[in-house]
Amino acid sequence: MLNKNEKNIFTIILQINRHVASTDTALQGKLANLKITTGDLTAASTLISSIEAARADYLRGKGESQVSTKIKDAAFVKIDDWMSEFYAVVKIALEDNLQLCESLGKLVRS
Repeated sequence: MLNKNEKNIFTIILQINRHVASTDTALQGKLANLKITTGDLTAASTLISSIEAARADYLRGKGESQVSTKIKDAAFVKIDDWMSEFYAVVKIALEDNLQLCESLGKLVRS
């Protein structure tokens, strides 16, 4: 997982790469001296677009996951409350024979 500074660095690197892969002819001339062709720049631009799309999907999925976790946690709280009430009722209902509580998975001291 990236921390806040790493996220900013990731974004900055993508912006720099997008600029380098742009159609700036002066920059392309300088890059041609380094044997980086316009085809290389086009391929890099395509890769940058796919990276950005993948990151957007990741962030969307992460948000959905966080929402799902909150819903799940709320459901567990409700179930826990219900089970506490259930065991309290069972304990009262079976006070004459507490061993039957064990059949429900509730351990009872003898």
